[in-house]
Amino acid sequence: MFFLGILSVFILITWINSFKIAEGYADLKETNTPSGIIDVTYYHNLENRLATATRIYLNANPKEICNMFSCTIQYSEVKENNYISELFDRDRGSECTGFVIVNNGNYNPFIKCSGYTTGGYYE
Repeated sequence: MFFLGILSVFILITWINSFKIAEGYADLKETNTPSGIIDVTYYHNLENRLATATRIYLNANPKEICNMFSCTIQYSEVKENNYISELFDRDRGSECTGFVIVNNGNYNPFIKCSGYTTGGYYE
């Protein structure tokens, strides 16, 4: 009986986590690539590069508004100030666009490339 209870809890936790994983994938907006498969890890690395560069940029160039409220820093601003090199789409070689929303010390990056767009990206 004890093992049946543990098994039931394990199945319930696995079932709940499967919905969380599905929600994460639902945020990805994909377009077709020649291979038909998007290397999401590549784009997540671009997002992380943008967030890190923005953090370094704001440490060197503090903006009071970012300390008091949520603020948006454009990828172009960080790039023009030489804190990041171009972010290129992997399959198409075109440059991506993006921004980082800074809120309470959290850096949330959003990019838009030919073959990938971060969920929640807006123009």
